[in-house]
Amino acid sequence: MDSDGGRRQTDVDAVTPQRPPNAPPAFHLLAKPTGAACNLECAYYFFRDKRDTLPRYCLECDVRFACHGECPKNRFVLTPDGEPGLNYLCPELRQFFHHIAFEMKLMAGLVRRGREAREVMAILDRAFADVNDDDPCPCGSGRRFADCHAGRRARDPS
Repeated sequence: MDSDGGRRQTDVDAVTPQRPPNAPPAFHLLAKPTGAACNLECAYYFFRDKRDTLPRYCLECDVRFACHGECPKNRFVLTPDGEPGLNYLCPELRQFFHHIAFEMKLMAGLVRRGREAREVMAILDRAFADVNDDDPCPCGSGRRFADCHAGRRARDPS
């Protein structure tokens, strides 16, 4: 402070721009920025972090294409190898994606040929039409039809 009680101008003050009186509040480091640019940047960091924080168990998983490790906030379980970062729903997601793989591959093939994905329903109806409950399921799961896709018949109105 100088002798009259006022603040002395420093080198920092000389290069620091003065805020106009009608300027919006200053940026706060702990506040989440908003706006379109921030949304794009935040989405980029979210997906980059989601990809880069997957444990080896996920990176080698045969259904990673479908779940991509799911949301990082749900990754708080240890992998069978003891590595942190496994999604707590992993066993259920794996079971679900293995169960629907047959239908998803059929739909992907239809779409690649320029056809509509909904055509899969008629294909499945034909594939399951003559299958007995004790036969292996045509989906390739290795389970009995009654324990796998036979439930579709119960939901069909015909």
